[in-house]
Amino acid sequence: MVGNPAIFRFYQDEVQTQLVNNGMTFPGGKAPRIALLPAEFEVGRELTRTLTKRREVISALYGGVIERLYRS
Repeated sequence: MVGNPAIFRFYQDEVQTQLVNNGMTFPGGKAPRIALLPAEFEVGRELTRTLTKRREVISALYGGVIERLYRS
């Protein structure tokens, strides 16, 4: 379902709505870019036991996705 454009648009609209409802605005009124991942982060993989993000692991696993978010 992650690759379904309708699902992606739903979540993109939901993020925008939640941000606007909480008083957040962005330059030019653009919504922040989002990416849907195929699975939740797991303890022992992307998260530590205390639920801290393991940034080096996340970067290694999802580096391509992160790069696409920052492309113009």
